[in-house]
This record gives sequence, structure tokens and C-alpha cells, in this order.
Amino acid sequence: MCYDTIIAGASFAGLAVAGQIKGKILLIDRKDIGTIPTSACATLYGVVKKLGCEDSVLSILKKVKFHTASCCTEYKAMEPFCVFDYHGFCQGLAKHFEGEFLKANIKGLEGDTVLTDKGDFSAKCIVDCTGWRAALGTALKDDFVNKKSLYFGVETEVDCDADDFLSFFWDPEIVKLGYAWKFPVGKKTRFGLGGYENGKALKDNLTKFLSVYGKEINGVHGGFIPVKIRKPVIEKIFLVGDSAGHAWPLTGEGVRQAIYYGQKCGRIIQSIVEKEIDLVTGLKEYADFVNKHRCYHEFFSGLQWLFFRMPNCAVGMAAKLFGRGWPIRFMQRKYKKWAEL
Repeated sequence: MCYDTIIAGASFAGLAVAGQIKGKILLIDRKDIGTIPTSACATLYGVVKKLGCEDSVLSILKKVKFHTASCCTEYKAMEPFCVFDYHGFCQGLAKHFEGEFLKANIKGLEGDTVLTDKGDFSAKCIVDCTGWRAALGTALKDDFVNKKSLYFGVETEVDCDADDFLSFFWDPEIVKLGYAWKFPVGKKTRFGLGGYENGKALKDNLTKFLSVYGKEINGVHGGFIPVKIRKPVIEKIFLVGDSAGHAWPLTGEGVRQAIYYGQKCGRIIQSIVEKEIDLVTGLKEYADFVNKHRCYHEFFSGLQWLFFRMPNCAVGMAAKLFGRGWPIRFMQRKYKKWAEL
């Protein structure tokens, strides 16, 4: 069966791409849209509002806390953050998708044909949004996924008196090479850890982290997060979101970038579908767009390298020094602008 576009993966990136394309589109995922979250589901409130997904918002937070082993810095966010419901957010994005959805497992790729356990499907434009595994990218290049550049994140949601802070913890006693977070969602709170340790070690550390608050793990979800940017194009395949390593190092944020790059990719593909440009031109235009932003990923990678080597007390001093006045306002403006929808 032939389509204008096939998109593999129906999470943030895949839905962002699909929402920009009109034509004969096939969206494939091994699970139903909006099930089995692997994200902490937090981003700038303005992003969710602009996408028309406000109904998915669970909490809006205007203040941030940054904890180290020795101190805590508080600051007001220039733009509120929010924590959202994964299913509701994905369903909101899916409203902009006008095509076919197929629940199937991807088995491979042959030329312009995607192989699945539900049949084989062809398209001129093919997009890999399958997450860190990059199912289609890996089918073309065996060593495409570098496991040394993968964070692992785990999160649980428990009944806990919620405050009104988006809280982050940079403390080697909690997690050695990574950070922890605490996000309030109504009468519950999400606790999570992300780092280079394996899943079992992080789950054990999450148990210890929760014990400080007198709580126990209430089920966990999570997964790998690529924190090194990858090639945005392999042969004739577009890659978006975690497939292309679009999450930023240090912060691990990937929701906003998946949508930012996904919408751009979708607009380029729409130009190909409408025959305004050819596929080769579209692939180059998308690759150039992503590569133009590579410096931001390298900036956060450099900060990550530095922070992991700084004494924890020095990280706390830096947070206090830059967490007030014009430095924090300047950094927040830049942080927003670097992937502004």
C-alpha cells in the first residue's frame, strides 16, 4: 500500500510531524496513541497552550527550586512551567492529524517500504520518530544508536502534599551522574531520577529518595533518553525527537524540541507532497535546519561535562550566583528562544 508519508512512532515527535501534513498519511506505533508514557511530561505552559492542549495540564508552576547537597536556590520563572497528562496531551496533538493510524510492530525497512507485522507499506517520505531505538535509522545503519550517550529516567507518582515549585535536585547522594526532580500534580507528586546509571540502580535510588518524604514507589515508568544529537537524515529517512537525539544534555528536556523539530519536518514534507520541492531538497533543508541548532546541544553538553566535574558545593554557589537578577532572566529568555514554537 502506498502513501504520501509514513511516520513511525506516535508520541510527541510523530504527532507533531503528522499534524503539519495534509495528504495520504500513515502513522504507525506499536501501542495506542497516548499510552505507556516514558516522559516526565513537563514543559513551558505556553507550548501546551499554543498547541491547544490546555485540557491536559495538571498543574501550572511559576516558581523553581534548585537543590544541591548544601543549599537550595529559588527563583521565579519568567514563563510558567506546567506538568501535563501524557494521554490527554497526545490526544490533543492527534486532533490535528488527518490520516490513518496503524497499531503494529515495525520489523524493518527496504528501500521506500516499511515492514511491519501487519503488512508492508510504501511512501515517498518516511519519518523515524520511534524514540531512542530509532527503529528505521538502525535498520539502515547498525551502529546508529550509541548506548554510551543514553540517559535512563525513572519516575513514580504518589500521594503527597504538593507545593507550588518545580523542584530539581543535583546531589550525588541521590544520583551520581544525573539529577532528581519533584513535580506537583494536584494532590499527587511525581518523583523521578535521570542519569547514566542503569535502571535498577536508579530505581533503588528512587526508593531512597522517596523515603526522605516517607513515601514508597507506586509503580514506575521511564526509559532511555539520548543526550547526544544524532544525524537528522539517513539516506532518504527523516529522524525527529529522540530518534535524532533532540533532547538537550544536562536538563534532559525533550518535549519541546520534539515538537519544534517535528513541526518543521512536517512543513517541509508538506512542501514535498505538494511538489513545491523534491525529496532530496527537503531532506537537505531539514538537515540544515537541525544542524543550525547543533550549537545549542553542544552548549548544554559542555555544561553537563563541567557540572559533573565540579564539586557539589561549587554547583550550589553557581546556582545562587546566576539564579537571581538579570543573569537568570537572560538565561530564561535564551532557553525559551532556542526551541520556540
